[in-house]
Amino acid sequence: MLALSEQRKGIKILSEREFLYKILGEVIKAGATTLNIPDTVGYTVPNEFGQLIADIKSNTPGIENVIISTHCQNDLGLSTANTIAGACAGARQVEVTINGIGERAGNASLEEPEYGEAGSLLGGELEP
Repeated sequence: MLALSEQRKGIKILSEREFLYKILGEVIKAGATTLNIPDTVGYTVPNEFGQLIADIKSNTPGIENVIISTHCQNDLGLSTANTIAGACAGARQVEVTINGIGERAGNASLEEPEYGEAGSLLGGELEP
């Protein structure tokens, strides 16, 4: 599902957009209720990640029937910013960890998006 699409200050891996929309539409047809959209390598900047979520919402068949979830790595120190950008663009679930602890450089920390913009966008509620 992943294709190398551009290089900039290292390797950046993104799915080709039209292919991504098609695959996501197919998994929705197959019964998916939540689509997890990760920044797996932690190299995306907030405006790019937010635009990805917005584009998925605009171009994926059946997207109104599922929850978009984000999972952002912190390799460039942007996991919280990317998480908030994703929520601002329409993600309704964010995956975070306590104190940002996670593999490699970690993930978005639980306390940061909850008290920031994403907290109010997501209703300010923590779900286990």
